[in-house]
Amino acid sequence: MFFFTCSVFALDSKNEGVFLNKQIQNTLKKDRIKYELPALSVSIKLPEENNSRNYISGYYSLSGKGRIASDTLFQIGSITKTFTASIIFNMYFDLSNKFSNIKNEFITIHEVNKNDDLKEWIQPQNEGFQIKEGDDHYRKLNADILKKDSNKFRHFVAYYQNNVASAGTLFLSKDAVMIHNLATKTNFTKRGIGTALTLHMMRQAKQLGFKHCFLDSSEDSFNLYKKIGFKTYSTTTVYTQ
Repeated sequence: MFFFTCSVFALDSKNEGVFLNKQIQNTLKKDRIKYELPALSVSIKLPEENNSRNYISGYYSLSGKGRIASDTLFQIGSITKTFTASIIFNMYFDLSNKFSNIKNEFITIHEVNKNDDLKEWIQPQNEGFQIKEGDDHYRKLNADILKKDSNKFRHFVAYYQNNVASAGTLFLSKDAVMIHNLATKTNFTKRGIGTALTLHMMRQAKQLGFKHCFLDSSEDSFNLYKKIGFKTYSTTTVYTQ
């Protein structure tokens, strides 16, 4: 497997999610040189755009002759690689602003105490992040961290009609918080549970006196956080073969 990442910033809040073409092209060139690749071709489709944006960098010969173009890309032959791109949206919310307080009689949220073994918390994580069945490393790691330093990590579990439905983690730093590992079981999606849990963790952070809240969102969760009021300040694109 081969992968690399790049971060690019949006133009401004009015053009959220819009890449700077020149910056993407420059990033593509830098990564091509860094990984000693003859050429790279990347297509990026933004949530609010109908057509993909295409970027190409490099040469179609190993000698560095013949600048590549869209019609010469496949002259690279066996060196050509196909990558799957996943966009991670780096998002921010100012906790001094007002935000919703959704109430649902079917949803209850509990914080996990430092002596918990995280066996309920890990259930949505395993399903949401497709952790390999039987792999208990991630649960044990987080349980150990929680016992050693419970002041920096706060784990939460959301229940729907008393069934474990969603889970997430609030990471506390010096002057900001970050929401991590928010996942919902497939059978409980589209019921507002992820939104309720996110808002709950935001309220917890605000009560502790924090103003800045960050999170990283997948394309699937982007609209959820956008509706809450999170703004995209940059993106990270991960390419995997």
